[in-house]
Amino acid sequence: METVFTKLMNIRHPIVLAPMAGGPSSPALAAAVSNEGGLGFLGGNYLAPTALREEIQKTKQLTTKPFGVNLFVPSYPASPTAREMQEMLDFTNELRRKLGINPLSDVPPTKDNFAEQVQIILEEKPAAFSFVFGSLSESIIQKFKDHGIKVIGTASSFDEASQLQDAGVDAICLQGFEGGGHRGVFPTNPDQELPLRTLLESILGKIRLPLIAAGGLMTGQDIKDVLNRGASAAQLGTAFLLAKEAGTSKPYREALLSKNRQTEITTAFSGRRARGLVNHYMKEFKAKQKNPLPFPIQNTLTGDIRRKATEMGISDFISLWAGTHVTEIRPMDAHELMQTLVREMES
Repeated sequence: METVFTKLMNIRHPIVLAPMAGGPSSPALAAAVSNEGGLGFLGGNYLAPTALREEIQKTKQLTTKPFGVNLFVPSYPASPTAREMQEMLDFTNELRRKLGINPLSDVPPTKDNFAEQVQIILEEKPAAFSFVFGSLSESIIQKFKDHGIKVIGTASSFDEASQLQDAGVDAICLQGFEGGGHRGVFPTNPDQELPLRTLLESILGKIRLPLIAAGGLMTGQDIKDVLNRGASAAQLGTAFLLAKEAGTSKPYREALLSKNRQTEITTAFSGRRARGLVNHYMKEFKAKQKNPLPFPIQNTLTGDIRRKATEMGISDFISLWAGTHVTEIRPMDAHELMQTLVREMES
């Protein structure tokens, strides 16, 4: 099914893999989606520069088709007060004791690798580069384009999409409120919490770039619906979490198939609004009315808790990012799921 986006990226199907940084992302998953005619993506934000290069090169070994790499626009929040840091240290140290982790006396530092990561992407030249959490300067975007890399920004409102268009991106991913994982809202903007189809309607005819619809899409019928509504491609993440190629951990996989699969928006794990399956950590954070440290400081602070809980197979203390239609998830490998989506889309 040819669209403006499939022609832009030289792919067969208007299906984009959500980057899903921090676990589910893997070269095998990105390559599988690309090999089946979609646009695979690596979530590169949490990778050290050397690891990012290795992931890109592994993906190149697994596919000769186009794929992309995603990063977060760097955040430079105001430093939290000593009292704010101590309150969150006390809260998270309670959880560390439960998991047998030594309590922390201070908040760990957060390293900013963005400049080095950008340089590696420019050198490795994947087909696409996408980013979330704001816009980038026209000069940085142009640098990617000068290297033959298509640039995709992420927007959750018309104003954000307009800023991205003015900055010179090649396409825009529209993230509806139903989507799993972090909200891509620009740091100075309020979250308008627009459902995907409302967001699409508010932008159609006003933005001249190809639009990628994202948020709660799970089936080929979902893809066809957003294409009929004016999108040029659809981005799916939650749908691929159970694929054998995904780096989804065992407790995460078990939670995705559990009976109680309610999702909520939380700031508990990272300090940024993100949608995931409700678990004990989220409930306790909410009940105690805790205020997180800003992103990415909170994300760094809770990292050891999430890693230890994953090692122990305990899903109650890890971030279980998932979209609102998670109950429609299908335990298929990525190749089979892609083929199924295409059949459903074309039927």
